[in-house]
Amino acid sequence: MVPFRTFLWYSLAVQQESTKRTFASPHPKFNNAGERHTIPATKLLYHLKNFNSKIIMEIKNTPMLTLKIISVGTLKEPYLRDAVAEYEKRLTAFCSPELIQIKESRLPADPSDTEIAAAVAEEGKRILAQIPPRAYVAALAIEGRQFSSEELAAKIDEISSLSGTLCFIIGGSYGLSDEVKNAAALKLSFSKLTFPHQLMRVILYEALYRSFNILKGTKYHK
Repeated sequence: MVPFRTFLWYSLAVQQESTKRTFASPHPKFNNAGERHTIPATKLLYHLKNFNSKIIMEIKNTPMLTLKIISVGTLKEPYLRDAVAEYEKRLTAFCSPELIQIKESRLPADPSDTEIAAAVAEEGKRILAQIPPRAYVAALAIEGRQFSSEELAAKIDEISSLSGTLCFIIGGSYGLSDEVKNAAALKLSFSKLTFPHQLMRVILYEALYRSFNILKGTKYHK
């Protein structure tokens, strides 16, 4: 990696290249006459262009963050499906979004606590099977930590430097199993209020889209 002071040195050469001046090396060498060795600015300009090309190539070759949403159940309402599709399309500018819908366990009209626990445990096994290796996992849970939009953006920025895959998990009508919550590095709560888990998918997508816009400094977040 090119040292920062070398980069500044190159930049100075570009700024003054039109004057055709010469500049001393940051590691001066002396010729036999005891004079400081200098490098023509035109040569420095060539090196700076080559330096910039390498940086651009590194940026292009950096893989985009994978954003994986694992959610229990399918969206039944067309307006919810349309909203999710719109935010998925927008998110492609910042990351590679992927939605995985887990089959919701069937329960009778008036289930017992035992039946609910069994259903949640069954859904939990399906969820855990879909979590990618080495992914950073965030589970949505009412007892989780609440973030402001700016704080969530900062957290996503932090996570993206640690893992190439960020995985959010949304449970079904009765929430997530303890096994899934324990597998998560972060338990996230959007509110103390209760929302339908299908609507929560749209809320999550919007919050993530807002976070990426905050990080990019766009005018979406006001």
